[in-house]
Amino acid sequence: MKKVLFYFTALVMGLALNTSCIFDRNGDNGPEYMVSYGCLIDDGDVGYRNCILTDSGQRLIIYESNVAQEAINNQNVRVLANYTILSGPDEYGDTYIRLNAFYNLLTSEIIPSKYLTEEQKKNLGSDPINVTSATISAGYLNMPMIAIYGNDKEAPHKFQVVYNMEESTEHKYVFELYHNVLEDKNGTVAVGLYSSFPIKHIIPQDDPSKSYDVEVRWKWYQGDVLGNCGVTGIYSPGNNAIVQLTGTYGSQM
Repeated sequence: MKKVLFYFTALVMGLALNTSCIFDRNGDNGPEYMVSYGCLIDDGDVGYRNCILTDSGQRLIIYESNVAQEAINNQNVRVLANYTILSGPDEYGDTYIRLNAFYNLLTSEIIPSKYLTEEQKKNLGSDPINVTSATISAGYLNMPMIAIYGNDKEAPHKFQVVYNMEESTEHKYVFELYHNVLEDKNGTVAVGLYSSFPIKHIIPQDDPSKSYDVEVRWKWYQGDVLGNCGVTGIYSPGNNAIVQLTGTYGSQM
């Protein structure tokens, strides 16, 4: 594997095992903060989004915020939020928080393979991408990732998850993550990214008693050799538990 300079957000590896993580900011004496995936919603008649419904079903009321309301309103509905709990849950099950920050999410609809043209297949790319963990929660496939960039960490890259219909069955769903560096060649900077893709738009949700095998594939290094990585797990739409996918994640950087 080529030598790279690390540039990743502080929580990429912190999110490696869980969808919700707790961190202590100031040792034993400081307030804890949490990082959770969830959805921004409107609460009541306030006229703006002031509540986060986490993937575990917890309602977080934004009571204080270090984020401007305009920035909250401009966020995608699907978010990864950093927050501090102020109080709760109360008798209604609501928890009041201080919103510290949002982390940008790479997200898009998953494309079924049969709808891809030959030109679109070529444009998916075959560049390596390091997935540090993969979980399923609330019908979303969540993957903290590390991609190799050039000197400009804002350079456009393309990331896409494809539903491999040819290898999937009624009971097993195969997804493939693709990375295209586009014009950002010869990268040497490792950049941390967060992603969340809606598998609930692919896997049937109508029968909560059913379970499905899920497999996710991508390309990353095994030692110094670029190879295929893959993880699997069992997903049930009727179970709110976080599903940790296990298997071959490739070499850590």
